[in-house]
This record gives sequence, C-alpha cells and structure tokens, in this order.
Amino acid sequence: MAKAGVWYLLAREGEATKTFRVSRGAEVSDTGTPVTRPRGFDLDQAWAAARAAWGAERIACRVRIRADPAFVPIRRGTVAGIEPDPNARPDSSGWATFTARFATPPAAGGVLAGFGAAVDVVEPEAVRTVLGRLGAELTRPYGTRGVP
Repeated sequence: MAKAGVWYLLAREGEATKTFRVSRGAEVSDTGTPVTRPRGFDLDQAWAAARAAWGAERIACRVRIRADPAFVPIRRGTVAGIEPDPNARPDSSGWATFTARFATPPAAGGVLAGFGAAVDVVEPEAVRTVLGRLGAELTRPYGTRGVP
C-alpha cells in the first residue's frame, strides 16, 4: 500500500497484522515458502485499521490549554487536532479552553512556545516543564531584551 508516496507492506506474524515501510528493508530473499492471502482478507479494511493504529500511536500527548481570543484564528492553521473544550465557557477576559493532540510533550512545547503568552498550558505538567526549559534556554543567550 502507498501513503503520501511511501510504500508499506502489510504482513501477518502469528495472529497480528504488522506494517513495514518498504524503503527500510535492506534486502529480500526467496524462502521458497508460498505466500497465501487469508480467506476473507479485506485489504482496504486492513490498511484502514493499520493507518488508524499508526495515527493513534503518534497522538500520545493530549494538552489542555487556555488561549487568548487572538489565538483562535491562528490555531486553525497551525495546531492540528485542536478542539474547543465543549464544557468550558470563556472566562471574563475571553480566554477559552482547548484540547490539542501532539505526538510527545517536547513536540507540544515546541509548537505552543511559538504563541508565547497567548497560550497557558493547563496540563499535562510534562508540557509545562518543556516550556519552562525552553524559556530558560532562550533567556540565557538573549536575556530579557524587549520584555517590558
């Protein structure tokens, strides 16, 4: 199967179906054992299941943030997988609560740091720690230039 121009091989190992990226294979050799497709196997269904499982593995970090109203139009084009909290109401300053999905806390911190004070990470603590570390790292070489 191909996804975004990259070829993948779906294969059975015991009862599990596994996905292998073809370009990562070093060599192929003929074992003499014929390959048979299991009775009732639906390739489209198996590929859809493999893609869904792969996507779920990549979205392991859910981040709850509060955001300045100015962040709302920006987020739609920058932060994938962000949704407003359906039970939250904007506070008196108009800040709203959102949940965003990222692969890892460092990935979340790297993206959200670009919004500066327009976002406040509520949880998880691991993302808050990443942001604190990034802030400290940036303060060392640049100090507080431009900070009122």
